[in-house]
Amino acid sequence: MKISDKGLKLIKAFEGCLKPVPHLTGHFSAYRCPADVLTIGYGHTNDHGRQFNSGSVWTQAECDAELAADMEKFE
Repeated sequence: MKISDKGLKLIKAFEGCLKPVPHLTGHFSAYRCPADVLTIGYGHTNDHGRQFNSGSVWTQAECDAELAADMEKFE
C-alpha cells in the first residue's frame, strides 16, 4: 500500500514544516527537537534517508520529497 497525496497533506497539516528561514521564503533550517535530536522539515532525522547537518537549509520541495521518502518505511 502506498500513501496518497491526500494522506501526505494530512500529515503535513499535523506535523508542520518547522524552522523557516526568515530571509529565505520557502526555506527551512535544521533544528533540535524537544528530545534534542537534530531534525529538519517535517520531522526528518538522520536515522535514515537523506543526511544533513546543523547548518543545513532545505527548500520546501526538498522537505516535501523527504517526507514522502520517510513514509515509504511505513508503507
